[in-house]
This record gives sequence, C-alpha cells and structure tokens, in this order.
Amino acid sequence: MKNMNCSEVDVFERREFLKRSALIAAGAVLAEKFAKWSEIAASVAEEKSKVVVVTSDAVIREGQAANASVVEKMLERGICELAGKSNPVEAWKNFLKPTDVVGIADAGKHLENVPEVVAAVLKGIASAGVASMKLGYFDYGDRRAWLGEVSKGLKPAGISEDVFQGGIYKIPARFAVEPYTVVMQIPTVKPNIMSGVAGVIKHFATMAKRGPAVYHPDGMVTAGSVINDDFAGKHRLVIVDALKFAVTQRPHRPPDALHYQKSLILSTDAVAADAVALDLFLKAGCKPFGDVPPRWHIEAADKVYHAGVSDLARIEVRQVRV
Repeated sequence: MKNMNCSEVDVFERREFLKRSALIAAGAVLAEKFAKWSEIAASVAEEKSKVVVVTSDAVIREGQAANASVVEKMLERGICELAGKSNPVEAWKNFLKPTDVVGIADAGKHLENVPEVVAAVLKGIASAGVASMKLGYFDYGDRRAWLGEVSKGLKPAGISEDVFQGGIYKIPARFAVEPYTVVMQIPTVKPNIMSGVAGVIKHFATMAKRGPAVYHPDGMVTAGSVINDDFAGKHRLVIVDALKFAVTQRPHRPPDALHYQKSLILSTDAVAADAVALDLFLKAGCKPFGDVPPRWHIEAADKVYHAGVSDLARIEVRQVRV
C-alpha cells in the first residue's frame, strides 16, 4: 500500500467509518428482525388449540329424550364460537365448501349417541350447501330404530334418509377409502376395555383402513397415527356428544349408571377435543375401564404422531351456556 498524505488518510478514515456505521446499522436491523422472527416462532410453537364446550341444563333429563330445539341452539352457539362468526350458516361454511363430499361417523345407539345430536349436526352440514353427505352405519341391535329417531329430526329440514349409507361402517370401516373430501366425527365418551376411556382418537382408529384391532395393544397407544395418515387432509371438525357419560360400564353392555354432563364439545383439533372430553369425564367422577391409563393414547397422538395438542395448558377452552 502506498504512503498516503494527511488528506487521503482523512478520506480513508471517513469511508471506513461510514462503512462500519452502515454495517452496524444493518446488523441492528437484522438483529431486530431475528428477534421478531424468534418471537413469532415461539408464539406459533405455543399457539393454543381452541375447544368450545357448550352446556345447557335444559337439553336432557334423566331417562328422557333430548330436547331437539335446545340441542340445535347449543350446536349453533358452539359452531359460531369456534368459527368466530355470528351467523350459524356462515360458521358452518368456515369449515365446509360447496364442493365437499362429507362422510359422517357417529357412535350409534350402543355407544350412547343421542339421536337429536346427530340430526342437528347433519342439518348443520347440509346448511353449508355441501355437494353431498353420508352418515355411515351398520346394523347393530336396534340401530334401525335409532336411525328412525335421527330421521325424524331431519324431516323439518327436508333431508331424506338417502343420507344414510349402510355397509361403510363395517369393520374395517371404509371411511378412509371412500371418495370423501371431509370425514367428520360425532363420537361419545365412555369407559372402554381397550383404552380405558373411548372417545375421539379411538373412534378414528375404528374408522381406519385396517380396522381397530391393529391399534388395540398397549392401551391403543398407536391409535392417533391414523389421524395424519388415513385421514390426512380430510379431518376438519369433531363434535363430541357429551350430553351423558356412562359412569362405569362392562364391555359392550349397557351402562350401569349415567352422568348427565349436558354438553357438546367442538374443535378442529381431534386430540384437544379428546383431552377436554376426558377431563370432563374424570371430573364428573366417571371411571375408566380397568387399569388402562386413558391418557396414554391421547398423549401419544400429540407427542409421537403430532396429530394435535394433548396438554390442557395449551388448549383454549371456551365455555358457553345456553
């Protein structure tokens, strides 16, 4: 480097100063951006799943049928709260498109599904103007009589029994292989010999391509794998019929006693819906079957299969009363 005179040195130093100042400023901007990106990443990581619990003291009384008009009001309030809408039809359209072909899996009479809940959900789906919908079923005991009760609830909306599709719900069920764009659940919550308590995730395993037996070992700990496998892109909404719980129950037998929770549970997160439903079940004093820890398969669905959120601290539960 040649020798520089004083004026050249001054110019060089000023240039270096300006360069370094610019780099420092740019570094500060980047640091600020990285900090913001880190905050956003952290907030996404800690983002809570939303679960809506709608309860009404007037919806059902011990030993009686549910009040269909109250069930419909509960569902309307719940879907609006979940979607952040004030109009129930617009709320349903938040989850369903006119081009959707919807397959619906309920829990049936033998699993204590309330027919008025199933009818209300079908009416809600129809209000979204979907291309078609089918309620899968198989004949089990007095299933036909139970479907008759569902049908009575559909008549005021002009929905025919053509929505009932037999055979799809045989084991293994065909929900995952039919040309449905959406598969929705209306499960119940009850003691179960395989999982301690049966709810949303176990029901997904029942609907799986290979049938539930594959997922039975070890408290159905692998059941959550089907949510992001067999039903990837098809699961959008779960509505748990929690109007009543079996307090205790022998396998495949009518419950010895019922607790009337009088709630519906709605979420787009199947795992979160199951976690909240189990929490309500246990707080009501109902008992899991045997020694199977009922959270095993729910936690595995979250931590192993990343199908949703199982930690109640990370679930935003919105309580609504009608």
